[in-house]
This record gives sequence, structure tokens and C-alpha cells, in this order.
Amino acid sequence: MLPLSILIAERLKKAIVETYPTLSDREITVRRTDNPRFGDYQSEFALSIAKTVGQAPLQIAQTILAKVDRTGLLSNTEAVKPGFMNLTVSTDYLGYFATSIAESGLTNTRTILSGKKIVLDYSSPNVAKSMHIGHFRATITGDALCRMLRHAGASVISDNHIGDWGTQFGKLIVSYNRWSDLENYSAAPVKELERLYQKFEKEKTDELENSARNELVKLQQGDPDNTRLWREFTAHSLAEFNAIYSRLGIQFDYIYGESHYNSMLPKVASTLENTGIAFIDQGALIVDTETRYQIHGPVIVRKQDGGFGYAATDLATLMFRLDSWHPDEIIYVTDSRQRDHFKSVFAIFSEWQKNHAMGLRHVFFGSIKAPDGRSFSTREGNVVLFNELLDEAITRARQAVEQKNPSLSEAEKKHIADIVGIASLKYAELNHDLKTDTLFDWNRMLSFEGNTAPYLLYTYARARSVIRKHDETFGSIPLPNQVNLQVEQEKNMLLMADSFPIKLAQAVSDLKPNHITEYVYLFAAEFNVYYNRNDCPILREADAKARISRLFFYHLVCNYLRTCLQLLGIETLEKM
Repeated sequence: MLPLSILIAERLKKAIVETYPTLSDREITVRRTDNPRFGDYQSEFALSIAKTVGQAPLQIAQTILAKVDRTGLLSNTEAVKPGFMNLTVSTDYLGYFATSIAESGLTNTRTILSGKKIVLDYSSPNVAKSMHIGHFRATITGDALCRMLRHAGASVISDNHIGDWGTQFGKLIVSYNRWSDLENYSAAPVKELERLYQKFEKEKTDELENSARNELVKLQQGDPDNTRLWREFTAHSLAEFNAIYSRLGIQFDYIYGESHYNSMLPKVASTLENTGIAFIDQGALIVDTETRYQIHGPVIVRKQDGGFGYAATDLATLMFRLDSWHPDEIIYVTDSRQRDHFKSVFAIFSEWQKNHAMGLRHVFFGSIKAPDGRSFSTREGNVVLFNELLDEAITRARQAVEQKNPSLSEAEKKHIADIVGIASLKYAELNHDLKTDTLFDWNRMLSFEGNTAPYLLYTYARARSVIRKHDETFGSIPLPNQVNLQVEQEKNMLLMADSFPIKLAQAVSDLKPNHITEYVYLFAAEFNVYYNRNDCPILREADAKARISRLFFYHLVCNYLRTCLQLLGIETLEKM
């Protein structure tokens, strides 16, 4: 079944063809109203054609609506100043097609991006360093976008471009050979590698720097001992990364680190130089992005010492992805500090590969600030490690579970705390415009009131509880194809279900998960008003037909809440 907005637009189209035939090719947009006083849907078409036809918008709206076929679909139409067309859907129509609306609201999403292939690059931690709160943002945002794009019908390739190459490995090899504590390394390898790197930076001398450069050159030339250490360091880091991803329910299709593109870098540099895009300046190969593209620069492709800059690796990565996967679009998810870097890389690549047709997009996010407003940073000594963040969230969620439902078994408490804790972190991260800075607030994100994960999980669990009790009392009964709409919340929930494909289309177009959080919160809030009404009982309703009709809406809200939360990477709970 087509969305109601399209069905209404088709009715308007027929009326417009009859009244203004020369405008039959004009697009007609119908959207949900913000206030039910103005009907369920609204169109501004009359306003958009007023100058063309030389009539007042209100007169145009009245003329079109006089010709609109309202049969079945619409119970009322109204033209209001300055020229809006307000349209109200018949409750009988909604009730008759309730099941079709509920099902198509979920299935119509699959065609939004059907046929599109998208590469999504996100998370990107560095080897030999623990993941921290900054990686949390890139990881959670990227995973949500991946789920949303796939649900919209796109074929998505997720690639974790880890930092597994570069000058830090020369420093690590020197530090490991001189100062490693093998007992600590065996117990917590990444933590020990971080300690060694920090010790190198603290005790840095010219002799140490030269040694590090020599060890890096040996690694680049394939020295067996250094290659073994590099592989070992990388394996330890990947094990730690994957343990975190497992806790979050995240998987990647590929994990191609910077080292994967090493052999391609000389060709990238020589091609850019030969085509005149890059040139030698003081021994380095650079692109003057300020002159060439009006982007802050320059960009260093190859350093004076012969090493390659990040831009060279990212250009090689783009070339590899184009040749290997032939995507329609490549999306990068990083913090806002890399905006100019990706603007430059995209501009250079588009000049280098003039005929490529890929869309190149950079989704950037602001920073998470401590409750006192300060940024989290190593220098400030207030960086929160990823694992510690997850552990603390689960601990705090367990405290809330103990207070709200102490009679649960230990296993149930642990299961609920694990899901609520991680869900609270994810939802708090996704429930705002990505570009804004946010304050990290445990109390807010774990609250059972307002637009939070606990509120949504509790709403889902309470609806599921009623469904279970109904089935235990009356038996599992097939839901009706038609329902009798008795109160406004029932109509509103059906209209919200119908609008889900439009909301998802907006979310994947803007690449903003907060469109989904806003939608699912409003859906849950509408249901909770319905749940708390005294005149819409289920378990104490004697009329079987009325009871089953209401039960339909409990299933409806569960299906849509579960779907939306899954898009955000959040698992639902049957009880809390």
C-alpha cells in the first residue's frame, strides 16, 4: 500500500489536471501537519502556482479542493489563508486498511535506496592505543547509519580503516626492545604498549628519535623481527577492538588498515606530480589546496624524508574502493576537526579521477564535553576509555534496576542492566544533531522520563507485558485486518506508522540518526497517552471485538519501536 501522503497527492493531482491542465507536470507535495486543528495533511501547492496562474492562493486552493474526490479516503478538506489546503483522512478508511498501513509502513522503506551501493568508513581506532570516548562517537554513529542505510534498501560495505602504520611503530619497537615489562605485556598488551609510547615521548632525545627512524625504515623494508612485532602489536589491538565491538553488537565487512595501501602510495604521489596537481616545495610533495580549491592547506602528499602523509593514504583508499567495489557513494564518519582534510582529499581525487561518478560525503560530529563543560582530553587527564565507559553505564543501570524491580533474578538483573546501560549510551549519542557539542550527563541518559533509551525500552516492555497477559488470559488470537478507531491516539499511531518511510528517507538523505530518535519518541509518547486512558482497557474489557481492536495498537507500537531501536543498534527487552 502506498503512503497516505502519496494517495492524497494523487487525488489532488487529478483535481489540478482538471482545473489547471497546463500545470499537470508540477510536483505536488503533501506533508503531515504540525497541529491537528489543520487536519492530518497539508499542501502548499496553491501558494507555489499563484504567480503563474495570476490568482490569489486562497482562490486556487478552493478551486482545487472543490474538484477533489474525497470518496473513502478523505473526511474533510479545507482551504485556509493564505492558500493552504488542509486534508483530513477518514477514520473509517484508516480502520479498514489498518493492517495494510501497519505493514506497508515497514516494508515501503526497502525501496528508498534500492540499487545503491555505499561504502561506509567509520570507527578507525589506532593500533597500540586504547579506544576512548572519541571513538565511541564515530563507532556508534557509523553503526546507526549503516543500519539505517541497509534498512532503506542500500547495499552497504562497512570498512574500518584502522591506524596500523606510521612513525609511531618505530617508537614502539624501540620502546618495546628497551623498556617492556613482559609480565604486564602478557596480561594487558595494549595498556603496556600505551605506557611504552608515553615513556618514549617523555624521555625523547635525538638518539631515541634516530633509533625510532631506523627501526621504522627496517619495518618498511620488511625486516623479519620488526615485522613480527608490528603484526603482534596489531593482533593484540584488534583483539581488544573486537571485544568492544562484540559488546556493542557491531560487525564490519572489512578491516583494511593504513598498511593495506602502502604499496600504492608511490604511484599516487608520482601520478599527482606528473599531472601537475602536486609539486615539490622545499623537498616535500604538496598540493596547494588554497589556490587550487580555496580549501585551507597545503596538503602534504610526500614528506621531505620520503614518508607519505595521510592524504596520500586516503587517496589510495578511495582509488582502491572505486576499483574494487564500484560504489555509488563513499561516506566517512569522523570528528569535525577533519573537515578540511576530507574537503581537500575529495577535491584532489575528483580532479585526479575526473570521470568518477561517486558521491563523496563526510559526516562529522562535535565533541562530548565533561559535565563541567570542559573537553575530554589526555592532557587534562579526564579521558574516558571505551571499555570503562561501557562498564560504568552497566553499573549505573544495574543500580536503577535494583531500585525499580528488586524481585528479579540475578540473571534477569544482569541481562537488563547490560542492555539498558549500553542502550542509554548509544541513544544519548544519537539523540541530537551530530554537529553540536554535547554534555555528558549520566543522570539524563539513564532517566526513565523524557526522550531517553530507558523510557523507550520501558514503553516497549510494558506493551509486551500487556500482550503476554492477554494471551495468557484469552489465548493467542489472530489480529484483525480491520479495527474500529475510537480515540484520537489510535488514529495518530496509524498516521505515524504510515509516515515512517518518509522519516527514514529524510534520515538517510541527511545522514542524521536523530530524525529516527525524534520519531520513535513521539510514537512512544502517543502510545503512553493511550495506555494511560481509563476508557481503553484490554485485560478488563468484556467486549472481545473492542479488546482485540485495541490489542492491535499494542502490537503496532511494539513493531515500530523495535524496528526503530534496531536501526539505532539497540536491543529491546521483554521485561524491565
